[in-house]
Amino acid sequence: MDRAPPTAGPRARDGARHGPRVPCHVGAAGHGRPGAPHLRLLLRPRGRRRRLLRHGAVRRGALPPRVRARAARVRARPRHLRASRRHPARAPRGRPCRRRAHRLRPPGGLPRAPGRALAQAARRVVHAGPAGRRRAAPPARRERAGRGADRHRARRLPPRQRARRQHRRDRSRDRRPGLGDGDPRRPAHRPRADAHLPPARHRDRRGRRRRLRGAGLPRRGRGRRPVRRGQRPRPVPLRLVPRPRGVQARRDPRGHPLPLPCRPDRRRGLRRDRRRHPPPARRGPRGPEGERLMDFGFDARTEELRATLLDFMDTHVHPAEAVFHDQLAALDDRWAWDSTPVMVELRAEARRRGLWNLFHPGAEGAGLTNLQYAVMAEISGRSIHLAPPAMNCAAPDTGNMEVLSQFGTPEQKAQWLEPLLAGEIRSAFAMTEPDVASSDATNIEMSIVRDGDEYVLNGRKWWITGAMNPNCKIFIVMGKTDPSAERHRQQSMILVPRDTPGLEVVRGMEVYGYDDHEHGGHAELRFTDVRVPVSNLIGEEGGGFGIAQARLGPGRIHHCMRSIGIAERAIEMMCERADARVAFGKPLADQGVVRGWIAESRVKLEQLRLLVLKTAWLMDTVGNKGAHTEIQAIKIATPETVQWILDKAIQLHGAGGLSQDHPLANMYAGIRTLRFADGPDEVHKNALARTELRRQAAAREAR
Repeated sequence: MDRAPPTAGPRARDGARHGPRVPCHVGAAGHGRPGAPHLRLLLRPRGRRRRLLRHGAVRRGALPPRVRARAARVRARPRHLRASRRHPARAPRGRPCRRRAHRLRPPGGLPRAPGRALAQAARRVVHAGPAGRRRAAPPARRERAGRGADRHRARRLPPRQRARRQHRRDRSRDRRPGLGDGDPRRPAHRPRADAHLPPARHRDRRGRRRRLRGAGLPRRGRGRRPVRRGQRPRPVPLRLVPRPRGVQARRDPRGHPLPLPCRPDRRRGLRRDRRRHPPPARRGPRGPEGERLMDFGFDARTEELRATLLDFMDTHVHPAEAVFHDQLAALDDRWAWDSTPVMVELRAEARRRGLWNLFHPGAEGAGLTNLQYAVMAEISGRSIHLAPPAMNCAAPDTGNMEVLSQFGTPEQKAQWLEPLLAGEIRSAFAMTEPDVASSDATNIEMSIVRDGDEYVLNGRKWWITGAMNPNCKIFIVMGKTDPSAERHRQQSMILVPRDTPGLEVVRGMEVYGYDDHEHGGHAELRFTDVRVPVSNLIGEEGGGFGIAQARLGPGRIHHCMRSIGIAERAIEMMCERADARVAFGKPLADQGVVRGWIAESRVKLEQLRLLVLKTAWLMDTVGNKGAHTEIQAIKIATPETVQWILDKAIQLHGAGGLSQDHPLANMYAGIRTLRFADGPDEVHKNALARTELRRQAAAREAR
């Protein structure tokens, strides 16, 4: 047995005596005299039997006589007179209680933070392993500040739970922490089944196990610890993963349209319903082929015309824009825009491609619905001064042709409608007056008085679009025929040829300095005793207000469709400018403000497009009167939204956006005009709010 050096005191010989007491500590007996054996008494991992261990294997009979005598005297005393020498951290003796745990964990740690001498002595303790083998306890680790004291504190087991025995394979190597060891955090190593692997149905062969063990891989079967019932893998229920589908098919995951590949314009379409007979839950308005009417895809006819129009725009219209402005500036009469050589060529090409009169729903035109024509109007709006007149789809001719087609007599159609459909003449619509608030059509003051077989017209009109063009041969004029009649039955409409005596074109008017000579400008007219035959009356007397409303409905949606095309081109110009220009060391496209403008422009435009398409669909299904609310909504939203986009595009182009080198300023002036054309925004907002209030009141009464 090793002894301490002669110069060393009792503390040097046995520093553990002066450290904190531990379970089964023998006390001061045997440690106060020189030469006393270095003894430690510890609790074995299994059972309650105590074993005396020291530096080397020492049997129990090797205790000094004084120690044995003291132990005998203590055992001879009555139990109630014995002094408790148990450590305070240990659990009391006796039968375990049902509600409290009384057993200590196996000796994986110490009850309290030991002193330095005791920690050094603990590293030399030898534990007897299974089958007579012995192994040295692992050296004590260096604890971090603030964590060692909590880690070595004694911890009791949960109530009615036994200490788990270690597996033979675990004891053969470094001992793993048992139940009750470690800090109070959730252990990372827990017995659980591998959820991603199927359970083993048979044991591997011995050679296979040896190979796996040699490769350092985990083994299955006997090497694993038992798994509790709650930790066993459970069957995963099968679930249907929803796929992207159309908005109109969200209630039925089986019959939704599948996404198609991107079209040439980088947009996606949707296939039709794959089932022949839709379920009752999805009944609704459908076309002759079973397709849903509210669909974000295009039918075959629209796709064909759309592809033709896109090719026409790319190969003829866009390259001709600069040529058109040069030829228009060289004309003697700058208002005769339709006589330029390039315009004549474009019209012939559009007629040859079948793009003529696409707006007209009757036999005289292409026979398209409002929803089908919406796509064509948007594309033509990308070149607002060339594409619409090249296809004979420019305002105000479109609205005038619809009026004559619906309310004109056969003689009026033969005299005026057919030349307009052929593109031989132009027309104008005269309603706005300078002396009254023309936003209220009942304020019209122009007089139309019948004198025998003629009507006599007197009054003034202004902002008459297209009137400056010398090829404008016919005017549709609105005036009062019976001031004493009911408010909305006082007005009438009448045809007035341009060469009628008493009709005078006073002047051309400008918008932000632009005279709009590319499409005939805006004129002020004066009517002085202008006489026209009674046969020129459109419809009946007193029906002018109703005809105006019927005309302005399609006209408003046509304006909105073309305005969306203007906004699309503005966004393209924004992106091109942002990629080409560098400011403060990086491209404008990398500036956060510019990206915000582009993103907001796209979001606003997509919202606007959906609203316009819905309005066109309603006009086809329930009629113009049934879609009156939506027509008012798009008339409010479209000019305001497109004006915002154009403003950001001009701001991104800097001072160049205000110049004649870019079309943005001219586009902005035209869109700003639309906030007055066909009725100012405030009139439509007032009417829309009045309709909504009535609808909500009716809904409350119905409850």
